Amino acid sequence: MLTDRQKTNNFSIETLFCKVVSRLSLGCHWVISGMCHVSHRVEIPFWHGYPSELSGREGRFRQPLRRPSEPPEADGIRPGTPDINNLNIGMLLGVTAALSISLTNVFSRAHFEAGSTPTTFLVGRYVIFVVLLTVLFAVTRRLRRISSHDSLELAVAGSLNFLGATCLAFAIQRLQVSMAVAVLYLFPFFVLFTGALLDRRAPHWQTLCGLCVAFVGLLMVLDIGTGARPDPIGILFAVLAAFGISSSFVYIERRLTHLGDAMRLYGISVVGLCGALVLAASTGGVVWPLPQPDGWSTLLVATASFGLASAAMFMAVSRIGATATGLLMNLEPPATAVFAVMLLGDLLTPMQFAGVLIVIVSVAVAQRTGR
Repeated sequence: MLTDRQKTNNFSIETLFCKVVSRLSLGCHWVISGMCHVSHRVEIPFWHGYPSELSGREGRFRQPLRRPSEPPEADGIRPGTPDINNLNIGMLLGVTAALSISLTNVFSRAHFEAGSTPTTFLVGRYVIFVVLLTVLFAVTRRLRRISSHDSLELAVAGSLNFLGATCLAFAIQRLQVSMAVAVLYLFPFFVLFTGALLDRRAPHWQTLCGLCVAFVGLLMVLDIGTGARPDPIGILFAVLAAFGISSSFVYIERRLTHLGDAMRLYGISVVGLCGALVLAASTGGVVWPLPQPDGWSTLLVATASFGLASAAMFMAVSRIGATATGLLMNLEPPATAVFAVMLLGDLLTPMQFAGVLIVIVSVAVAQRTGR
């Protein structure tokens, strides 16, 4: 239920948000370039282990070579990859990302209960994370100057990711949280069909079945009340959140694998920081200082889990593909429910517990058959 103040500010907040997103991708690329200090020419990391005949910008965006005898690629797994350990590492990273995001959700809830606001949480999380990344990568000499074209690519990917996160916040403002999350988790379907459309092939039926069964389990876990009233604008924001996250997955897989894990994570995080600062300056709502000591502890834990989740998620996309990573991310809502029971004292109904088991089994079966 919206307060009178929220209803009065809805139009201005949403209008400002649209303006922020429309300008973010054009203004962030110079920020990324300016914060990276070592010049380096990027080579092409092909997945196959076949020698690359192309280098530079022309070859960077070419699809990996495929021998005529190789079968078509399965969803989420690149063809010709000989090292099964690389796939296992990618799957482990995807599971780590899902569990870490669930911890972020639990501690962000505790952070809000300590008197903070979503805007404060976004700004604090990105500031702490980007500062730590800058120090770490500068000491280890992982930062390098990248081309303006690559900076723009990072700005686009970061803007799509920020679009998803911010639209979800607006959706939660208007909808029951469980309903907003249910709509959000259409994004693995968007990833699957977008990849199939770009590759001009039919979606892998086993992956599609796994997603459908997992989504049914998610609905059981989320336990959406029958009295929930879907707000059309809230539903639209939730769909836009799913679109933003799925688009960032596909974009990272197809356009940013050549940058490497460090620069990809750093660039997207800088874009997120810029977006959070612009949103805070436009809408206000930053609480400083934090009213309770628990605000700081929950913010630090949520930031740590968010950083681990971001790193693991982007690394998983580059190793097993956007579709397989999206499938593994279905583990996040059940993990959030379990962590809420363990850390916050929530209770699971038998229906929710059955939903947790359905999601775990469907994701495991779909991943194994997809391999």
